[in-house]
Amino acid sequence: MNSNTNLSSNAAIRVMCCISLAVLPALVGCKQTAQVFDKLTETKEAKLDKNSPTSFVRSAETDWTTMPIRQGMTARDALIKAADIISMKYDVEMIDRESIVFRTQWKVSRTFESNTIQYRVRIQLRASQERDRLLIKAEARYGDIDVYREGWDRNVLEDLQLEINRVVGPER
Repeated sequence: MNSNTNLSSNAAIRVMCCISLAVLPALVGCKQTAQVFDKLTETKEAKLDKNSPTSFVRSAETDWTTMPIRQGMTARDALIKAADIISMKYDVEMIDRESIVFRTQWKVSRTFESNTIQYRVRIQLRASQERDRLLIKAEARYGDIDVYREGWDRNVLEDLQLEINRVVGPER
């Protein structure tokens, strides 16, 4: 049994336990089971809040960060150059050169607590309406199958901005 199979069976067992704990009180009217489920969920949420990666910034909506495009370079060329940089570290999910949009797949960068807690990041890139800037964001998710937090990754975003600005940003 490989680690992926082991991870998926562990996840399946956790889901079945959570479903059992959530449904059982409704079936038999057991208030204690509902309280146990609530306590387990609270404990997970508190753990996530306390142990999140230092570069993780929790927010409901991830803002786009703006990067100016070098004078004389088209937005399409800037997107292609930026996508080349990003694709060295992330798998590409979608690129549309006409509408100048790019997105990577979610990349699990770290796992915690016996592979049940994951930290994942994906990158999105697009051109501004005026086609004079690139907009980038580094979405992040931290948690497990039933409890997770959304936000963005400060370190990933800063590193990519530096790398992309060297290639498509204004010359100095």
